[in-house]
Parts: sequence; C-alpha cells; structure tokens
Amino acid sequence: MYNLISRKNKQIPVGIWEVSQTPSQWCCIWLDDENMPQSLTFSQINETWIMNKIAESFPQYTTIQLKFITAILPHKIFLKTLILPHDISPKELETQCIITLEENLPLPLSEIWFDFMDGKLPEAHIHQHRRIDVFAVLKEVALQTVHTYLPINIHVLDCALNALVRGFQYFIPLSIEDQYDTVYVYRDLNFIVIFTYQPQRWLYQVKTTFDPLEFIDIFLQQHGLNPKRCIVYDGIQPHYSYPDKYTRITPGVSPFALGCALWAGGIEGK
Repeated sequence: MYNLISRKNKQIPVGIWEVSQTPSQWCCIWLDDENMPQSLTFSQINETWIMNKIAESFPQYTTIQLKFITAILPHKIFLKTLILPHDISPKELETQCIITLEENLPLPLSEIWFDFMDGKLPEAHIHQHRRIDVFAVLKEVALQTVHTYLPINIHVLDCALNALVRGFQYFIPLSIEDQYDTVYVYRDLNFIVIFTYQPQRWLYQVKTTFDPLEFIDIFLQQHGLNPKRCIVYDGIQPHYSYPDKYTRITPGVSPFALGCALWAGGIEGK
C-alpha cells in the first residue's frame, strides 16, 4: 500500500526573548514563507498557544516543528577572538580553541559549554588569515538562562552579540568594512547594550539603566572610537532625541529576537 496523501512538514526557527522582567513579557519572532518577520508578544508562556499562533502563518503545511533560539548577554560569557592561519585544519582549529579556553579559564571543560565560529575579516586579509570567535559559558549559567523559558525547550543558546548583528543587518545591510566602522545600540526594558565589531575583537558594554546618549559617549571615549555611523534600536523611548547622524530602527520588530530567528546553524553545544 502507498500513502497517496502528501503530508508537508516544516521546521521553523523561532527567536524568543524576554523583553521585560517586571512585568514579565516575552517576544517571539519567526519568518514566514515570504521571508517577512512575524511577531508575537505575551505575558505567560503557553507552548500550545504559541504553536497554534505561529501555525497560522503556514496554513499550507500539515505539521510544523518549532526550533526555539534565544541568546545570552555577553557579560555572562567568555569571549575571545583568535586570528589563525587561513589553511588551519578542522582538528587543529578545535585544538587551538580548547587550548585558549584552558589558558584563560580556571575551570575544567566539563563545567562549560563552548562554541566557536568563523568571524569576518576585511577582503584584504581573508586569503592569509582566519578569524575565529570562541564563546564559552558556565553550564550552570546557561541552564539558568534557558530555565527562564520553561515549559518551552530552548534548542539553541546563542551569544547576544551575534544575534544582534544579524538583527541589525536584516534592517540595514552593511559590508564588513562598514561594520567595522559602526557602533550598535540596543535598548529594551531590561538593559541597554552597546557594541562594535572590530577586526580582532568585540568591544561591548551592558548596563541595566543608563541615559542612552551618556552611555554612548562614555563608550566611545573609553575606546577612542569615532565611528562613521551609530545604529540604534530603542524599545523604551521611541521619540528619544538622538542626534540626526544616528540611524534609528523603528520599534516594532525587535532586532534581538529577530537575530535569534535568523540563526543559521552551527554547533549547538559542546
């Protein structure tokens, strides 16, 4: 016997983020079949309700499977950028990452989760060198982070910097050279984070409360930066008076949750 009924299945990456802790509020974002962001906000986590709401975006599929992705803030993780020979083998690469962790963290590898990924280098350097960003987090801290989202099962825990870069890039695509000359600012009810993507390192700072312009000025002065552009998402004060030279992303679709939804694969845990 042959089953002549075609059953369509689809796995959907869903970015999820707690946008407010008091009162509790979460945001989910996913991309529909036309690659347009769809969002959902809620004050209580009900997995069945979330599944049914997201399924409304995909009426042509018989079943859908949700893959939930969230992120952890950079001040809660270890982050190190390595510049290695371009032709390094996969085995040598993993060995170098492990050596870096052992040299910098006074902890056995059994107590951490780590990941590493290729970073981007300017065109003039990509044929000679390879940039590797190494991320590590205490298992206890990672488990506390994903516990926040129960009963939802988090499939991927990303670094917030990676998620935010993807989210900002969705709205304002930049070349890698322009990314190196850009400062990004994200603000919601929980925190404000400012960061920039440099050829050999990340620069970032996270605060729970701070005047945005004062925070930006301190960060720029601290690191001696004079960026060509500053891109801002302010989910608290949509009409806050930023200088005209700043590019603002209109609140509505959080680049944080969107960046999580745009996670394209990699090592989900080691």
